[in-house]
Amino acid sequence: MKKLSITLVLCLCIISFAANGLSAEGEKIFPFIGQAKTDNVNVRAGGSQNFEILCKINTDDLIYVLEETYGWYKIKLPRQADCYVSGNFIDINGMTGISKTSNLNLRARPNKESSIIGQIKKDEAVTIVNQNLDGWYQIQPPESSFGWISADLVEFYSSPDASRNSIQPEQLNVSQHFIIQGKIERVGFTFGKKPSSHKLIINNKFAYYLKSSKCNLKDFEGKIVSVSGKIFQEKNYKPIIDVERIEIPKQ
Repeated sequence: MKKLSITLVLCLCIISFAANGLSAEGEKIFPFIGQAKTDNVNVRAGGSQNFEILCKINTDDLIYVLEETYGWYKIKLPRQADCYVSGNFIDINGMTGISKTSNLNLRARPNKESSIIGQIKKDEAVTIVNQNLDGWYQIQPPESSFGWISADLVEFYSSPDASRNSIQPEQLNVSQHFIIQGKIERVGFTFGKKPSSHKLIINNKFAYYLKSSKCNLKDFEGKIVSVSGKIFQEKNYKPIIDVERIEIPKQ
């Protein structure tokens, strides 16, 4: 009976460690899904406060943690993080960029002096967020881009394959901040429900639905504009931009 009790206690301890992202020896198990302990936590381009800030995360944001070095977690970059690539090495097709060279550096800022936060391969595709950066493109961080966050500010949320969450890296931080240029038009008559009354036309093609509680989209109908906002996806519809700001580009 005593042996059974000891075995049961050991099993419970192991389960408790695993539930907190720890091995039976009390060591952290990587990778894992983490959660910020507080709001406005900086994600940086390297493992110290001397590196550039790429974005901030809040307590409701989940991150994919890969490893720890000297008190800093290396993470897959959230989708709202800054990530730039030189336009000299990218072919553009709409809002998709294709790398023309191998091991193309991804940067923390739109200049070659900033920190390298990853690389993409030749012919790898990336999503363009902003093209108007003096020869540089802001892109949605690909799988091969990484940031760093102080380990003291992150707590364990789940293991990557936890069935109760079924969270995958690409599902984290699905809201992406965009700055994009196109023409605003009314959606017009359609059968069935539509997610909004306006759309953004890019290269003469219907690219995004537009919603906004901050801007009167009707005032910009038929005009070429720069739209700033967050993009999200609803099932069976094109991507939708929640517009925060609209500007008419200078000629």
